[in-house]
Amino acid sequence: MRAREIIAGVLVSGLVVAAGDRSADGCTTVALRHDAEVLVAKSYDYTMVHGLVLTNARGVAKISLPVAGGGPRAVWTSRFGSVTFNQYGRELPAGGMNEAGLVVEVMWLDGTRYPAPDGRPTLPDLQWIQYQLDSWATTAEVVAHVDDQRVDSTTARVHFLVCDRTAECAAVEFLDGSTVVTTGEAMPARALTNDSYRDSADFLARHRGFGGTQELRSSAGSLERFVRAADHARLVLAGEDRGETGLVDDAFSTLDDVSQGSGSVWNIVYDPVRLTVYFRTFEQPRIKRLDLEALDFSCTAPMKALDVQAERWGNVTASLHDYTVDMNRRIVRASLAGHYTRLPRGAEEFLARFPENFRCADR
Repeated sequence: MRAREIIAGVLVSGLVVAAGDRSADGCTTVALRHDAEVLVAKSYDYTMVHGLVLTNARGVAKISLPVAGGGPRAVWTSRFGSVTFNQYGRELPAGGMNEAGLVVEVMWLDGTRYPAPDGRPTLPDLQWIQYQLDSWATTAEVVAHVDDQRVDSTTARVHFLVCDRTAECAAVEFLDGSTVVTTGEAMPARALTNDSYRDSADFLARHRGFGGTQELRSSAGSLERFVRAADHARLVLAGEDRGETGLVDDAFSTLDDVSQGSGSVWNIVYDPVRLTVYFRTFEQPRIKRLDLEALDFSCTAPMKALDVQAERWGNVTASLHDYTVDMNRRIVRASLAGHYTRLPRGAEEFLARFPENFRCADR
């Protein structure tokens, strides 16, 4: 079976972001800023807990996976190294940050309707994240080039929050077949949950502190989580300077406030100014830290990986292992097994080995 037929057979059922699994509803992302300090906090709420933290090199020539809807494949060379959190395999991250301080995170959005095929190069939804991290240093650059490619996923419906080290953020959504970007003054809160940004902002405006009279509610609903996340960001912005540790504590406290209990399987806090990533999992709640400036993102350096559930804490930068295809195969197999009883022959191995075709662009 040809590679295109294999991968299309999988993606048409919604492999990426597990279409139809509504536990993805719970994700929350919010940017916190105080003076020059900037953090982006993400609660990844899902049924599957496994995953890999991966390093991704600069200078790598890449091509997008074929998608079920067809269209030309995107081709590019990575300009920046990055650290990503991957559950469906290498090159298909749920989020991450590059060495320029750009952060991209994904959340579910039922109202998503992707653009129809129109001749543009096409990317699957999660590979869109890797493309942005590979290609751009700032939110403004992402926004300027957001229509260069078309995003396609037959049943997985998602939107994205993009933020950079200046705390400039953008919500990137696909509504009624068009790309909708909200940024700048149109963005009263640098947050995103599981309603469109417009609906979330309208709901926010009803609440005390944002022009309305309603009190905050502790409901687990998407709109209520958006309001609480926005309120945390408002209080951090107005609060006293507590330094790096204090702001990180604020970020994890924010994630506690929007938590879905055991369904909030990963908590990730990105520091795009200091180029540091903090993370914990529900099963391993002690905080781990990665320092991007201590990592070698050159194309010829070994790619590094760490099990997101590793029993480590503190600075785990030196605990990263050399990446192997077997590591990738393990998470691909676990994710596919979580959603399918039968797959096209060779689909698992195709996804696990697909990035092995990538090479340094200068070779």
